[in-house]
Amino acid sequence: MSQDGTTVRPSSGMAGESHRQTLTRDINEWIAGASESLGLGPALHTFRCECGDSRCGRTIDLTRPEYEAVRAYATRFAIAPDHENPETDSVVADHGRYSVVEKLGGRASSEAHGSYRR
Repeated sequence: MSQDGTTVRPSSGMAGESHRQTLTRDINEWIAGASESLGLGPALHTFRCECGDSRCGRTIDLTRPEYEAVRAYATRFAIAPDHENPETDSVVADHGRYSVVEKLGGRASSEAHGSYRR
């Protein structure tokens, strides 16, 4: 709600950003599954940055346990450092190679929960 008492609705850009993040999470789930199927151990694996920027093509390196720690929460995403959107994300951890953000309440959080496949 804004200061004047009116309801603030997320822009279609914010909704699109949340959708892109959940799609990228699905791609990374496929990568994680393929890595597991190939028997790749705890070495670093390359994943796509899960930020909502449609222009982002960055990759991030996480071990399987690091990746699983992010996936333990429906509303958390692994991103390249400094790729968070302060309007929708709260940085919960900075690991140097990657950061972990949590979706703030509202539509972004609801979409993250609704598309969570675990």
